[in-house]
Amino acid sequence: MIAVRRAASVASALPRPAILSFLAPETLVACCAALVLGAVAAGAAMSSPTLALVLIAAATLPFVAMVTGVKRPLIAIAILDTSLNWDVNFWYDDEAAARGAFGGLSFSLTTMALLGLYSIWLFELLARSRSTPQPRLRWALPAAAYVGLTVPSLLSAYDPRLALFEIAFLIQGLLLFVYVASFVRTARDVHFVVATLVVALTVQAGLIVATRYAGVSLDFAGLETTSGGEREVSRASGTLGSPNTAGSFLAAALLLPLSLLAARTLERRARLALPAAGLGAVALILTLSRGAWLAFAVSLVALLAFFAYRGLTSRRILALGAATVVVGVAFGGLVADRLSRDDAGAARSRIDLFNAGVDVIRDHAFFGVGANNFTVVLPSYAELVGYAYIPHNRFLLVWSEAGVAAALALAALIGIVLRRGWLAIRRCEAALVPYAVGTTVAFLALAIHMNFEPFNSRPQLQLFWLLAGLVTAIRCLTLQGRSEVAVA
Repeated sequence: MIAVRRAASVASALPRPAILSFLAPETLVACCAALVLGAVAAGAAMSSPTLALVLIAAATLPFVAMVTGVKRPLIAIAILDTSLNWDVNFWYDDEAAARGAFGGLSFSLTTMALLGLYSIWLFELLARSRSTPQPRLRWALPAAAYVGLTVPSLLSAYDPRLALFEIAFLIQGLLLFVYVASFVRTARDVHFVVATLVVALTVQAGLIVATRYAGVSLDFAGLETTSGGEREVSRASGTLGSPNTAGSFLAAALLLPLSLLAARTLERRARLALPAAGLGAVALILTLSRGAWLAFAVSLVALLAFFAYRGLTSRRILALGAATVVVGVAFGGLVADRLSRDDAGAARSRIDLFNAGVDVIRDHAFFGVGANNFTVVLPSYAELVGYAYIPHNRFLLVWSEAGVAAALALAALIGIVLRRGWLAIRRCEAALVPYAVGTTVAFLALAIHMNFEPFNSRPQLQLFWLLAGLVTAIRCLTLQGRSEVAVA
């Protein structure tokens, strides 16, 4: 009898057969996803080898992510890709893209990174790991409402394919928001995201400055530096596609290193802020984007006001102001020429497009003409001569395409994120103030520039979602140790 008990004890101590470990729920999910994507890839290979390779990579990535468990490198890839703008577009419509619409279904480095990050997250949740953070879904409700209210516009879309292109990207942006808001849980996480954004700023600004003054150009595997066009050949855009898109990114991202420099204490890890601020300021001027300049100027005043409110003003603030004056004087001629230039034709074109947007809203106020479909109906509202483009106002564009409910949801989302940033600035510890101020005013710069730009490019919207998630995460950090029942 004793021998039988010993044998049972030894048997229970033996490891489970490998097949039982393999059949864990998270592994089965990955297998099913891989089989489905593999089957689709096999069919796609007949018509598009590029699409087949992308789908094979998407099927492989969950396994790689599960085995390695890497998170920070994937987060860094998504952040850096906001600046690099490196992607592949399927079913690309050149005519729609030339008029400002999303031209195709984008599959980018960010898409790949999110596939890996959500694969790891799903596996950890299925394994019930205690260290895995739960998704902050309640904090994502305003963002989900905006995306959700855009989806029904697919039913009213004149070209459902174009509508799907934008809706797919909005869903990707929402996933980025949820991940950043949920996984940024410590001050160290905040620093990592901000520091990576500062690196992205440094790389992009460095490319712009090198292109302008050293004649350096980049053209590698679809990643290339471009300029403004025949009329505006001197306007810089880096790898972001257009000068105004570059201006949006630089005006917002530049406020992050400036916030770190304005703080009383500058950690050794944050010393990259100095070259980033210098290069970023020069690159922002070289874009010649007046809307971006205005957004940056207003947000910079807000940055200084927030530091004064928290009583953290110091000699660094004076030095920051002096450096701004020096840069302004150094490029005074360029700035003055841009501000005084007679662009009556361009201004008239923007007004005509704005009026066309108002006419579209008058005819389709409640449901819109369909996400990403303004270019489809534009010939019915304006002559396609000269500057045939979408309206240079994000709120007007969303209203005309997705309806009044989606436009109100977007405005509400922006207001809620800014309120979260303000509450974080008021209540966070002194060490977090530079990060809370920097991310909030950076998001403010994007919100201001939306009034002068359609914000219909991937770098602009991806930075919007990234900063919104980061502001939300910092707000949650200020509530640690308190009840998080009341969601701001």
